[in-house]
Amino acid sequence: MEDEKTIEARRVALAKIREGLEIDQVTRERLAQQVQQLQVSAKAMMDLFASVARAIQPVLGPLPEFFSALNRYREAKKLLAQSQIMPSRTIPWPLFDEESPEKFTENVLEHYRQKWAEVEIDLLSSVREFDVSDVAKDAFADALACHRNKLYRSAVLTLFPVLESEYRQAFKREPKGQASLRDLRTAMMKVPIGVAFKDLASYDLIQIVHKHLYAQVVSPESIELFENNLIPNRNAAIHGLVDYNNEISSLNAIFLAEYVLYLIAQIKPYLVEQEPNL
Repeated sequence: MEDEKTIEARRVALAKIREGLEIDQVTRERLAQQVQQLQVSAKAMMDLFASVARAIQPVLGPLPEFFSALNRYREAKKLLAQSQIMPSRTIPWPLFDEESPEKFTENVLEHYRQKWAEVEIDLLSSVREFDVSDVAKDAFADALACHRNKLYRSAVLTLFPVLESEYRQAFKREPKGQASLRDLRTAMMKVPIGVAFKDLASYDLIQIVHKHLYAQVVSPESIELFENNLIPNRNAAIHGLVDYNNEISSLNAIFLAEYVLYLIAQIKPYLVEQEPNL
């Protein structure tokens, strides 16, 4: 049998445990307020998600259809890549047929051959809206005319000098030194994403501008690599190391030129506002 002291000690201990577990009224009210605030925040978040979904629904359409279209775009782009045709906003993507994908590349090239007059107007109208010099716009028109007349080599060689001239003016660079558009390539990685991206093709174009367009040609092995690549490289073209006298290289040069001129025009305001950072 336990003596009275032991029983009393156990009673006191249990009382302290209960006291420690009890929540006073002030704490209870604070916890209730926090729970209520969490409930309000959760409802506000759900309302926000619902409003975003309602806002993008007219743009994206039903999500299954959106992701289906995105998947079709990826598959079509892979086929173009196999023929070394760069993506562009002017590519007739609806020509891609999942039942006969092997026809897509040739259908794209035939589209440009048959409807070049319309494509030319579209491309030239686009560039004429950019904040670039009249010389750049006129040179771009010359390159389009070269392509129309199957002067593919001339189309490529017309574009690179004017891109570099426009770049030097925008970035206030002296006419000496490397013409690699290095500052432009650095700046396009720092500006807000909406500045450099204008459509789905922009991601691929950025990668090509950043990694391929001005890559150095330093050895016979690298010359061979560029000879087997229909996407023009500035150094290989200007120095006569690779002859880009073909339809696809001409198209690629035009697609790249439109995008580089777009980038220069888009980044110009940031050069004024944030020059130390760019």
